Amino acid sequence: MSSTGNQQSSSGNQQQQTSSGNDKPIMVTGATGKQGGAVVDALLALNDPTITILAVTRNPESEASQKLMAKSKQIRLIRGDLNNTSLTYENAKFESPNGKIWGVFSVQTMGMGVKIEDAETAEETKQGMGLIDGALANDVKMFVYTSVDRGGAEKSWDNPTSVPHFRTKYLIERYLRSEATGRMNWTILRPVIFMDNIENNLPSKIVMTAIKSSIGNKSMPWIATKDIGFFAAQAFADTDKYNGVAISLAGDELTFDQLNEKFKNFTGHDVPTTFSFVGSALNWLSNEMGQMCNWFRDEGYFTPNLPELRSIDPHLLDFDTWLRQDSDWSPQVMAAKDGTTTTTDVVVEERTTTDAPPKSMDYVSPNYQYTDEQKQIYEQGQQAAVDQHQSG
Repeated sequence: MSSTGNQQSSSGNQQQQTSSGNDKPIMVTGATGKQGGAVVDALLALNDPTITILAVTRNPESEASQKLMAKSKQIRLIRGDLNNTSLTYENAKFESPNGKIWGVFSVQTMGMGVKIEDAETAEETKQGMGLIDGALANDVKMFVYTSVDRGGAEKSWDNPTSVPHFRTKYLIERYLRSEATGRMNWTILRPVIFMDNIENNLPSKIVMTAIKSSIGNKSMPWIATKDIGFFAAQAFADTDKYNGVAISLAGDELTFDQLNEKFKNFTGHDVPTTFSFVGSALNWLSNEMGQMCNWFRDEGYFTPNLPELRSIDPHLLDFDTWLRQDSDWSPQVMAAKDGTTTTTDVVVEERTTTDAPPKSMDYVSPNYQYTDEQKQIYEQGQQAAVDQHQSG
């Protein structure tokens, strides 16, 4: 492809392309999302001048992309489409200071409506495998893939689960191990559910309601996306140590009641949820969400050795610390938004019962006649299910 074509397809960064001979250009997919953004921040925190961050984004001109690039001169925006990995790699090489790609951080967006029998042909699977093929074709030295825990270090290798977007990650993991071992260094990160998915908006309320109704008093591990970024950066910083390793990641383990108590102690309110019938209806209407919540109940994530992880990352966030530092209710986060809000100003919507279904509705009958508003809520909830374990 001509350099002119590359310029039109990439970010248009007009930077002098110089090479020191030991450069480490790292391509980060999902760079404006939750996980990819955390990786960018963690790579910058390494203070390694040899690293150039090739931040892949669909739209380099977007506000989020421009805000990302403004963080550091080490960041170069790459126009990319994971359905066209060949072009994405070409664009990244064009922006690379030495024309090469040393490392890749791989995260994909889960597609909606994927059935378990279609996991092998799902867009997410094709994108993940395509990035692996592209890395091998372009002599990438280190490949870090973010997946999902499915029961611990050993069980996850052989446990595709009944959750469609867990099975796609299982397939990508297996492909990476079989194709890259001996040809390219690789690390797999297996995070559990994100603390960052607890937000003060309707989709989050629906998801938290569904989780609450599914797990009961069962404890569940949680992770902050900031810590996923930390471990990804460590893998790039010490490839010998992390090569061929799959790591389950968590920062805390809590029952829903424990989580809610901590949340209430900090904010004065319960974790934002909605009517229980909405969570039940979502599980019934959405195959993806229902399968995931059933898996939470019947199997669930593995809780790794938290003291061991904390020995590697002394700043590994527990839930209390995440609330104070990074949540929607954090004073720092709110101050960054408008410069005036404090935790005492946060108002979590109070639920009313004027238009609620009967309290006896522990499940939703297929014959129940939904209002247009309820249908809209369910659609938002299905989209919220997509936000689990992905870039954001």
